[in-house]
Amino acid sequence: MTNGKPRSTYRHGDLRRALIDAGIELAREGGPDAIVLREATRRAGVVPNAAYRHFESRQELLSAVRSAAMSFVA
Repeated sequence: MTNGKPRSTYRHGDLRRALIDAGIELAREGGPDAIVLREATRRAGVVPNAAYRHFESRQELLSAVRSAAMSFVA
């Protein structure tokens, strides 16, 4: 039984990709310093701890975002 309202939380099989996409958005808005795990999880619609299942640190997310951005350029 559904209530017809769209979910406001993240429900997809690829949270890692959603966090990287959120990181790319953050970088576009404010550069590398704007890439923050808490904000990426908020944009993906999950609790902050969920990010740590995919990235041990902000630095790991930053690295993944950097790799994804470089693949767009190449």
